[in-house]
Amino acid sequence: MKPSAPPPGMRDLRQCLPNVCYCIAYATPDNFAGRPFDGYGAPGAWLRAAAADALCRAVDRLAQDGLSVVIFDAYRPARATAHMWRWAQEVGRVDLFDDGWIARPSRHNRGLAVDLSLVDATTGAWLDMGSPFDAFVPESHVRGVTGAALQRRLVLRAALLAEGFRPLESEWWHFEHPDPTAEILD
Repeated sequence: MKPSAPPPGMRDLRQCLPNVCYCIAYATPDNFAGRPFDGYGAPGAWLRAAAADALCRAVDRLAQDGLSVVIFDAYRPARATAHMWRWAQEVGRVDLFDDGWIARPSRHNRGLAVDLSLVDATTGAWLDMGSPFDAFVPESHVRGVTGAALQRRLVLRAALLAEGFRPLESEWWHFEHPDPTAEILD
C-alpha cells in the first residue's frame, strides 16, 4: 500500500523522519486483533505539526546514542477506534477498554499520540524492550520489567519527555503530546 496524503493539519512523518522504520500495525493483520482496522487504507504515520516537530527532535536525541525508532502508530482515525470497540465486543475483550489499554476516544484520534520502540541505528535491529508493542500484560507497564529492557524503556522515555511528550505508565511504547485544543479527526 502506498501512503496517502495526511489529513489537514497533520504532518507526514515519512517526510521529516525518512530514515526511521515504519510498521503501521493497524493497517495490517499484524496487531492484537489479527486484522486491519477501518480507516487504515494506507500505512501512513501522521501527527499534528507541533507533535511531529517534537518527535523529530526526540529522534535526533536518540541518534546521538546510536539509536533510532520504529513507529507502530501515530494519528488513528476515529473510525479505527470505533472498529476496535466493535472487535472487543465481538470477541469478549471489552476489558481492554475498561482497563485502559485502549482509550475511547484516544489521543491518537487527535494526532497527538505516537506508539514506538527503539532500534539500533546502524543495523536497524529492533531492540528487546521486554514485551511487544500492544501486549496487554503487566510487563508492558513502564517499570514492568528489569535489566536492559527497562534501561531501554527509560532511554526512550527520557528522549520523548525532553521534547514535551507525556508517557502512559501502562504502555512503555505510548507517548502523548499536549494540545488541549486538538479535535478528534476521522
